[in-house]
Amino acid sequence: MAQCLALAIGVVLLVLAVALAPPLVTLLGGDGEVRDEAVTYLRIAALGAPAFMLAGAGQGFLVTSRTAVNAHNAAQTPAMPHA
Repeated sequence: MAQCLALAIGVVLLVLAVALAPPLVTLLGGDGEVRDEAVTYLRIAALGAPAFMLAGAGQGFLVTSRTAVNAHNAAQTPAMPHA
C-alpha cells in the first residue's frame, strides 16, 4: 500500500514540476537562455520523482521488516543462558 501511495505522490510531484517549472524558474531569477535551459533541466530531473518516492517507500519497508525480524529473534533468545 505504501508503494502505491509513494508512486501516486511521485506522479503528482512530476506533473506539478512540469507544469510549474517556467514560473518557478522565473521566480528564482532565471531569464533568457538560462531560463529555458533551467526549465528543461527541472523537467528532466522531475522525471525521477516517482522512482525516488518509490525507493523511499521500499527502504522504509525493508527497515521496518528487518526491525520486526530482529524483535522476533530477540524474543526467542533467552536473556541469560542456562548454566
